[in-house]
Amino acid sequence: MFHALAHEPRLAGILLPATVLLGGASPWFADRRVRTDTVAIDRSLDLMTIATLLATGVATTGAWHVVATDDLIRYWSVADAWRSGLGWSVTGGVPGSGDYYLVELPVYPLLVQGAFSLLGHTYAALRTPAIVIGAFLPIATWGAARGVGAGRVWAIAIALTMATIPHARTYVFGAAQPDGTFATFLTAFVAFGARAWPALRGDHPLSARLAIATGIAGAASLLTRPEGMVYVGAIVLGTLTIARPQRWPVATWRAVALGVAVVVAPAGAFSAIMLRDLGIAWPGGWANIASVSHVWPNLDTIMRNNLPWYAETIGLPREAGNPVAAIVLVVIVAGMGILSRRAPGLIGVPLATVLGTGVIFLTPTMLAADNFSPITFYRHAAVAYPCVVVALATLGPRAGRTVAPIQIAALAVALTIFAGNVYALAVATERDHNQLLTIYPPEPVVTATGLWRIAPPLPILPMVPGPTNGSSVDPSFDYLGFRKGLFEAVRPVDQHIEDDGRAWALAIAIFGTAGLAVAATDPKRRRTRA
Repeated sequence: MFHALAHEPRLAGILLPATVLLGGASPWFADRRVRTDTVAIDRSLDLMTIATLLATGVATTGAWHVVATDDLIRYWSVADAWRSGLGWSVTGGVPGSGDYYLVELPVYPLLVQGAFSLLGHTYAALRTPAIVIGAFLPIATWGAARGVGAGRVWAIAIALTMATIPHARTYVFGAAQPDGTFATFLTAFVAFGARAWPALRGDHPLSARLAIATGIAGAASLLTRPEGMVYVGAIVLGTLTIARPQRWPVATWRAVALGVAVVVAPAGAFSAIMLRDLGIAWPGGWANIASVSHVWPNLDTIMRNNLPWYAETIGLPREAGNPVAAIVLVVIVAGMGILSRRAPGLIGVPLATVLGTGVIFLTPTMLAADNFSPITFYRHAAVAYPCVVVALATLGPRAGRTVAPIQIAALAVALTIFAGNVYALAVATERDHNQLLTIYPPEPVVTATGLWRIAPPLPILPMVPGPTNGSSVDPSFDYLGFRKGLFEAVRPVDQHIEDDGRAWALAIAIFGTAGLAVAATDPKRRRTRA
């Protein structure tokens, strides 16, 4: 259907306004049914909003997947080591060295193992967990924005804008790494944490359900990417320093204990496995090579190469890269400042952002083979996604407040950026055909449907004994040969050649606009502003 829409403008011209009208009329229909039952209206609006955001998430994860293995081979090797009954797979380094960072955390390998069991040992199955979880990112983003007080329309605008940033869609959410999965988990953790904060302040008892949900999201973040330790740890410590436990009732103490147990149990189990197999309590990082001396070379690379490249790949002049980045930075810092005053219990969010990005600048520029390329930098910096979300949420219309002209202007800017994002994603193939720079990397890029249409099989990795009781991929494995065969298999559906991605871009526009229509025509506006 989307393919037909992308190639039949008249049909698209009918469906898009029809979707907007239906979305806008649905709250009025709910209001007629429930009369003045504002609780029922809120519930119906939330359900309709979640439905449109989930549809938007499916559309965004339906396209723009970079076909490579990159970091995924490390998670894939852990799953295959389990299959072979061997210890934890180590893909580089020895215990105690900086390279021991290549010991992977367990959440994504567990998801991959389940996907292999259900769907077969294929490349499509390897990517499926990230695709499925990423579909919920707009919902998590909306929840985080609402949790810090954003109004309905502003929260949806942020969710749509953040989920469609062209470079993020390709280098993070469509990349061959679980970075998008991590961003979804961490955003959900911030969303649940924002809703739990009033209870930690002592305003009312904390529900066990909310505490468990927060704990699950925190544990998933902690055990998906190494950055989880920085972000989750900083957010938790920041919250606890401002909390008022002396005002907690017994129900809150019980709920907090449950939430802590949900985090500690899997983290403790993983630590025990690390001690058994590798003799370490937790995978290490690059601590032995981090230094403030790397800050300026990294910053110089970003300003001279990366930021101009980001601008050029979406059709802007190269000179616009640094000014646009400066504006974005000012907006984020302003949002963080407002957040710190409005919700001091979330002081850990800006703290986590500073620590997380600081780690990136402290590592040497020449660490990676691609010399801190635009793709590498963006992928690592984008783990601050949920922190940026809540900063932006403070800059627009607040729930229950009259919409001021400046807030209307902010909403117009957000919607303009959303439209620009979708347009940039849709025309990327045209730019590539004209031999211009594009947001697409040189590796093949496919839609999710194209990926499953090909579904290249994965070889079961040959494993050999590794450090202590661990295992490693046999060095004789012909990785380059496998990679070449993978690329050849997906070439027929490569988005550098095809243009089906435009159909998915149109779907994002339709579902996203429908969600905005649902919120913008809230019938309660006749009685109060939301």
